Amino acid sequence: MSLILYLASVFSLFQGKDDKDYVGLLASYWERFLNSLPQIVIALIVIIVFFIIAGLAGRTLKRNLLKRMEDQLLPVFLGRILRWTIILIGLFIAVNVLGYGGVASGLLAGLGASALIVGFAFKDIGENFLAGVILAFNRPFDIGDVIVSQDYTGTVKEVDMRVTTIKTFDGNDVFIPNSMIIKNPVLNYTMEPTRRHEFIVGVEYASDLGKAVQAVRSVLQDNKEVLDDPAPDVILNDFGSSSINIMVRFWVNNGYLTRSQFDVKSDVIKEVKEKFDAEGIDIPFDILQLQIHDKNQPIPLDVTKKESKK
Repeated sequence: MSLILYLASVFSLFQGKDDKDYVGLLASYWERFLNSLPQIVIALIVIIVFFIIAGLAGRTLKRNLLKRMEDQLLPVFLGRILRWTIILIGLFIAVNVLGYGGVASGLLAGLGASALIVGFAFKDIGENFLAGVILAFNRPFDIGDVIVSQDYTGTVKEVDMRVTTIKTFDGNDVFIPNSMIIKNPVLNYTMEPTRRHEFIVGVEYASDLGKAVQAVRSVLQDNKEVLDDPAPDVILNDFGSSSINIMVRFWVNNGYLTRSQFDVKSDVIKEVKEKFDAEGIDIPFDILQLQIHDKNQPIPLDVTKKESKK
């Protein structure tokens, strides 16, 4: 207290006689602070206690709901809603302890008048929050699903009130705003029990096409990872520049999408190549044919005989 009065008196020496009122002003502020100190301590204790209660309540609700529900996103979201609700209640009580309850009530009463301004200022935050609410109750994926959104493919790790986090196959975490999830198409690889793979293989024009198709079918039948239902398709697709192209389509169990599913496709391609080699079926290289004359006309030649030196 004496230090503050001393500093105020020194300040007043440089400001003139009329500014000596600052000493009394600062003294009154300091006295008011000391009188309010018990309320400040109580308000801080209230905030700390409510933060602790909010964390415990949110985790407890989430844990209990996870035991009763297969859904993993909704318990997480409801736990966070409960946590923030308790925190806001604690802050409101702390404000009332400090004696500013009327101010807080006035702010709440005047919220409607300022809602438009606040809405523009926090448009993106509010939009993502509402999108998070929608995703919590009606969403196209669960935690652990493999999805494609905004050109990113990965496994859903977490959905909170603002963003959805996915881990891509190359190990990166991508944070996509919930509003973007709601507004744009989302491809869910995990939702269906099966998934189709396809590739094209070309054979020479002189090849026995029936033999080639049967060779591919036998490879698909022998591979245990390829499903019989839906049945695979092996069809002659089109005429290539140097080959007849065969379209190969087959289905595998989905369950959860991992790299092993792509390994199945790799295995089938490898087995088709080995089967073709064993059956004498050639996969041609690209052939480029140049035609520099009219085939209905003779090729003009100019033959010159070079005389030998004697």
